[in-house]
Amino acid sequence: MSGKSLSVGVVAAALMAGGVLAAVPARAEGPVAACHWIDREFSATYTCEEPVEVVESLSIVECWKYPAPARTYVRLKTDAGWVSNPEVTVGVRGSKGCAEPYPYRTVVTIPASLLAEMTATRVRLTMPRGEVLLPDGTTRTIGKTVVTYGACIMPADAGDWCPER
Repeated sequence: MSGKSLSVGVVAAALMAGGVLAAVPARAEGPVAACHWIDREFSATYTCEEPVEVVESLSIVECWKYPAPARTYVRLKTDAGWVSNPEVTVGVRGSKGCAEPYPYRTVVTIPASLLAEMTATRVRLTMPRGEVLLPDGTTRTIGKTVVTYGACIMPADAGDWCPER
């Protein structure tokens, strides 16, 4: 695993599609920061973006030694267990921001509509066992990798971090 970072989109105008709000941003009284962490590594991986007035989404960027298999997926924790949600996505995008020895990256994106102030939202990235093609044309078999993340919205003036669970 490698360095953690995230990006938070800020939108000044409401997103309208046919007169219906297309995205529900996370709003609070005053600036908020989008934060995330890796389960069981809370204090070592807790990361927040700079406070903004409106959070549109949270992107969790991970850098890896090998490319993610094509069947990589992400699930959302609900009362019914871990479920697929088309709003939570995982992208396998180039290597921007990643360097040797971890040049490959994944980006898990959580829309603001699934984030809550000082309440943990949990998502699980799963990269199944499989073969991946390396730039030199060789293939490499990688083992299954599962990473669970927590995420939340934190008021800029909060006296503490978001709760781990």
